[in-house]
Amino acid sequence: MEKQQCARCGKQIEVDTSSGDYCSECAAKIRSELALSFQLKPVLPWLRKRSARLPFVTLALVVLNVAVYLFISQSLSAVLEM
Repeated sequence: MEKQQCARCGKQIEVDTSSGDYCSECAAKIRSELALSFQLKPVLPWLRKRSARLPFVTLALVVLNVAVYLFISQSLSAVLEM
């Protein structure tokens, strides 16, 4: 049988392997690296950091809503008194 080098690690492999130019170990690593869970690993810490501030952001939005409501209600009552 004819042999060739693995394109990733350089190990000698059979030419007719089902994983193409890679040995079976490298092909398994490549498949796991392409998995969605592997690709999301860098995003998860960023998402956790952003969501840790969520209670503060929620409180800020509630305060903003109350301020707008009070401003509008005072302006509306002044208009209705005219």
